[in-house]
This record gives sequence, structure tokens and C-alpha cells, in this order.
Amino acid sequence: MKMKKKASLNLSVNAIVILVLAVVLLGLALAFIRGMFGKMTSKMGEIVDITQIEAKPTADMPITMPNRITIKDRTTVQIGFYNRFGNKCNKVNISGVTCYNSTNQPVGLLTISAPEATGLDSGKSVGFNAILKRQEEAGKEVGSPGDMYVCSLTIECTHARGISPQQDYETKQFYVEIKS
Repeated sequence: MKMKKKASLNLSVNAIVILVLAVVLLGLALAFIRGMFGKMTSKMGEIVDITQIEAKPTADMPITMPNRITIKDRTTVQIGFYNRFGNKCNKVNISGVTCYNSTNQPVGLLTISAPEATGLDSGKSVGFNAILKRQEEAGKEVGSPGDMYVCSLTIECTHARGISPQQDYETKQFYVEIKS
């Protein structure tokens, strides 16, 4: 009789050990997955509710963002976009940033990362937390501390008119200063 009790006690200890290991491994797996999604969001930017944007876009000012940005290697910028094209934007994406130096020469200074928004009705707005990152050239970041650049942000709205999709664009000018 004592053998059966000992065997059942050993079985329950083994079961508890296996259960504890399973819970620990599940916790580690969830932490890893959350960390990976967090890293992807921090590299891509995110779409945010328009109420979280400080300056709300309007028909008169369809793109809102800071007029002056100071950057070392990367920064997150809030951008608002208002669809004033009269048609629904099937896709809204920030298509690029173009910068010019003091002699009005184009400079590959910045890249921008933000996800694409979809289904933006005419007269509605969307917000982005976009990531601006300084480009590198020959292993060194473009620009020197104290340099000032005039840049232009372009947002593209793709919508269907007739058979083929059509793009409309809005642009916004802003200034970038490189900090040390």
C-alpha cells in the first residue's frame, strides 16, 4: 500500500514541476513576442487617433506638423493629414521627404517611416507618429551639428476615379536643424 502512495506523490511532484516550467516558458514567449512587436512599431511609426495630434489638420491646412524639427540621429514627429480631395482616399501614405541645403542643393538628409492609412473619407483626418531618421553616407550621418535645411514632406492619397487609381498629393515645408 505504501508503494502506491509514494508513486502518486512522485507523480504529483512531477506534474507540478512540468506545470511550473510550462508557465515560465509561456511567459518568456509572450515577452519575446511583445518585444518584437514593440521594436517593429518603433521602426515603422504608427497611425494614431487624430485627437492625439496637437495641431489638427483642416481644409485650409491639410498637413500639420512642427515647422521646425531638431534631430540628432532620429526623432518621432506627429503628422496630421486632412483629406480635402473630394473623394475617399483608399490609401494615404507619407511618400517622402526632400531636403535642400543653404545653397539650394538637394540633400539626402532624412528617411521617414510611417504606416499606410486606408479608407479615409473626404473631409476626414488621420494622424501619424512618423519616425524621421538621418541618412548615412560612407558610414557617416549626413549633415553637421548646427546645419539648417529646408525640407518638404509629401503625402499621397490614392483613390479610384473611373477604371484606374489616381494619386493626389499634398506637401508641407518645414525646417530641420542638426544637433550635436
